[in-house]
Amino acid sequence: MASSLVSRSIFRVAESCRKQTLLSGFALVLSAFVAIQPAQAAPIVIDSEIIPHFDRLQPDKMSFGKLEWVGGLVLTSPKQSDFGGISGFSWTGPQRFLAVTDQGNAISGELVTAQGQPVGIRDASLELLPGLRTKKAKWRRDAEGLDAKGAMAWVSFEGASRLVPYKLSGGRPKTALKDIKLPKALRKASRGNAGLEAVAIAPDSSPLAGGLVLMSERAKGSNIQGWILRKGRTKRFVLPQSGKLRVTDAAFLANGDLLILERDFSLLRGLTIQLRRIASGDLRAGAITRFETLFKGDLRYELDNLEGLAVQSLADGSSLLTMVSDDNFNMLQRTVLLQFRLSAN
Repeated sequence: MASSLVSRSIFRVAESCRKQTLLSGFALVLSAFVAIQPAQAAPIVIDSEIIPHFDRLQPDKMSFGKLEWVGGLVLTSPKQSDFGGISGFSWTGPQRFLAVTDQGNAISGELVTAQGQPVGIRDASLELLPGLRTKKAKWRRDAEGLDAKGAMAWVSFEGASRLVPYKLSGGRPKTALKDIKLPKALRKASRGNAGLEAVAIAPDSSPLAGGLVLMSERAKGSNIQGWILRKGRTKRFVLPQSGKLRVTDAAFLANGDLLILERDFSLLRGLTIQLRRIASGDLRAGAITRFETLFKGDLRYELDNLEGLAVQSLADGSSLLTMVSDDNFNMLQRTVLLQFRLSAN
């Protein structure tokens, strides 16, 4: 009888320990599951101040290099501290946009226009990109490059030298897919705070149709660097660096020409922004020597730290270029959205 009581007591203790272990394990798994879930999209209000003129000294001027001024906005969201740091921008619909930020957030919304000019933002939301956690070091979630096509988007991360495809739903990132494997040489050439700044999807009209172009902020010698990812192969190209300008984004025109947005800033030189074009037939592996400068400007104009570039094709064959700046969450900088028209000719 005593032996039976001892056995039952031992069984109860063992069973209690087993249940505690299972509960602890379940709690651990549950907490881990919750931790990796993407944050839900939070509606945000983005205030807009119209930029009436691009040239501060000649307010009536409309042509700048090969670009024609359309309009611009200064964007703020006083009640949302996570708004800002926009480094990548792309269109997911005629007026719907998606942007990514230095903190790994995705901002989506609708650009409101009147008489062809931007006047505001509505139906905006902010969320953490799927697969990221706020506990992850900022440099590991520093999203820089973005391009979208159909129900897919591709995001490049600067510090971690990653390229991640995302499934979209309603123009917002829904699921992060497996990272695209990048060659070691590419990752080595794009490290730290001078990493993969630009990703652009080649259109069907391009000889590179179906491929991706990546570009690094890091120059090598007197050249800026880019890579063409297509059909499982990666090929490197270089382009002469213009002064100390570095790549901040790139986007394709419908005809396959590649636009490259560049920036330089120092306390001595101030801010310089440049936009160059590589013709479709000249975009290939190796050294690229032919290109065209479409625009180059400084703080005489309503410029800021432009890091996002997106293109829309218009009915008359021209292209609408949208550029967005990264304010670095710095009160001395602005988030501006600027639009220009580039003639088909």
